[in-house]
Amino acid sequence: MDVNKIVLAFGLIMLMDFFDLWKRPSERVYFHRYVPSNLRASVGSVETLIMSLAAIITLPVAGYVVDVIGPRYGIVIAGLAAIPAAIIYYKISNNDK
Repeated sequence: MDVNKIVLAFGLIMLMDFFDLWKRPSERVYFHRYVPSNLRASVGSVETLIMSLAAIITLPVAGYVVDVIGPRYGIVIAGLAAIPAAIIYYKISNNDK
């Protein structure tokens, strides 16, 4: 699909965000289980702030990388950047056995 209109580009970003939010209920179970109730509002606010800043920074950077070096290498760079996140994710253990 060729994205040559700004409305279509925004629509695709919103669609990706919609599907990304499907994992939110399962994440919240762990959030409520491990964060004390007196800290939940503050931790949730800081989490939202960090996620918003990450989106503000990464979307323009990703667009620049794709424009400068191309989509194929941009996807490779994004995959390499995701490796540390995958390692951290797999090191998280659930000790509630």
